[in-house]
Amino acid sequence: MTKNVFVLAGDYAYIRYIETTLKSLLLHNPNSKVYIFNQDIPQEWFRNIRKRCGADYLDLVDIKLFDDFLSASLSQTTNGHINYMTFARYFIPQYVSEDLLVYLDSDMIVTGSLSHLFDINLGDHYLAAASDFEANFNAGFLLINNRLWREAGLKDILIDYTLEHLSTLTVGDQEVLNHIVGERFLQLEETYNFKIGLDTFVSESDQFLEKLPNHPLHQLPLVLHYLSYDKPWNITSRGRLREVWWHYHNLEWSEIVSTWKVLPTSIGKPSKNLFILTDSCWIEQLDYLIENLPDWHFHIAAFTTVAPVLLAKMANENVTVYPNIIRQTTLAGLLSEADIYLDINHERKFDDILQEWKKTAKPILSFDNTNHSQVDTLVFPTSQPEQMVDYIRQYKS
Repeated sequence: MTKNVFVLAGDYAYIRYIETTLKSLLLHNPNSKVYIFNQDIPQEWFRNIRKRCGADYLDLVDIKLFDDFLSASLSQTTNGHINYMTFARYFIPQYVSEDLLVYLDSDMIVTGSLSHLFDINLGDHYLAAASDFEANFNAGFLLINNRLWREAGLKDILIDYTLEHLSTLTVGDQEVLNHIVGERFLQLEETYNFKIGLDTFVSESDQFLEKLPNHPLHQLPLVLHYLSYDKPWNITSRGRLREVWWHYHNLEWSEIVSTWKVLPTSIGKPSKNLFILTDSCWIEQLDYLIENLPDWHFHIAAFTTVAPVLLAKMANENVTVYPNIIRQTTLAGLLSEADIYLDINHERKFDDILQEWKKTAKPILSFDNTNHSQVDTLVFPTSQPEQMVDYIRQYKS
């Protein structure tokens, strides 16, 4: 069965709120594919959610987004309660392959099924969204025509406009999206983005009274949006429906999964381990090996900090990166558990460690353009990485 596609974005400081939005979404929308754009959410968090939910009901995709545009300085262009990772939605066409998806802010609660949205034909509209009191539409909940975004090169257009007007933006990417998209959007009903957070403005100015959502609250809207700084997770808040957010926050994953009727199968970590020690982020054919050896776990270690491009590899379930490794403890443990040493990094080699590994009688594999150490290795042509893959697949320790 085809999974409906959703996208969230945030950093680890926001993980409680991301997880609460995710719980509410999956309770009512099992069999979903969810991309989470982030820079620092640990691999263990993703592994735990996948294990609890099971691959049959949730395809959870970790997108480690390191881009010069996405720096923390962007937060200076927005109100303090807006996370700079909200700009990550610009990159959806680059990382999401599906043509239609729903983007949600992580201060939202989903109270019902959204599957019917995926039957909407957006045609030549860039997106569908609910109206906003200070813009054409509110960007917290978007049904995105990703095919059209990709064809129009919208990512670069959005980034260019943001950089050009960085000093004058007051509401971040919502302002940019409204300017670029203009009238090319379909208007969704208020129930898909019920801005409960507007409550906080009532006592500040009477002008907001007419802007307050008027949906009958005895029947919850499909999507609650706790916008503004008056969040329900604060020690106190003035807005309505604080208890709804806490209800979903306090749900155990086992309670959510039990509503799906079938308990998930366990997802374990591969027991076959490959080890790479590197002083460079340039590792030959790494992406190819990771993709074609899903049953093997890649342990990539360095004595120094590592570049974002290497950290981003941990978006793959079978990759762990170890910066600033300690020789006597972590390194020794990894070497003892590894089955094969991959000498496939460029630049500096660690001949003393390779010599010690050679004593174990376990193989060292290299490519012809990375074989620069003083230790004998099994060498494969870099132009034919499938030969190394075949060797590893057939290897028995």
